[in-house]
Amino acid sequence: MIDLKLFRQNPDAFRQSILRRRDPTLAEAMDAIGELDGRWRAMLGQVETLKAQRNAANDEVARRKRAKESTEDLMADLKASGERVKVLDAEVRAVEEALQQAAMRIPNLPHPAAPDGDE
Repeated sequence: MIDLKLFRQNPDAFRQSILRRRDPTLAEAMDAIGELDGRWRAMLGQVETLKAQRNAANDEVARRKRAKESTEDLMADLKASGERVKVLDAEVRAVEEALQQAAMRIPNLPHPAAPDGDE
């Protein structure tokens, strides 16, 4: 299995190195990894943003309760946000699993001194 950190650092160089094996299926697999990684990162960003907003709203609820103000509107928003986070978390896990499965189909990088080809 490939190291996704290495892939993220320089995807073009990683792709060129893998394609030295001259296996046409590896190009498709690399495309899939790039697409899945992009989706995973975008979704993870959305989840983290929603969680930060939810934490800020929780702080506001606590402040309002101390001031004996109404919190009904925030509580409804928090409930909806919690459901959205739960759905997105499940989607993130599914994409992450698909990304791991795709990464397992990619062989190790060939040594720079190794000749091109599939041997």
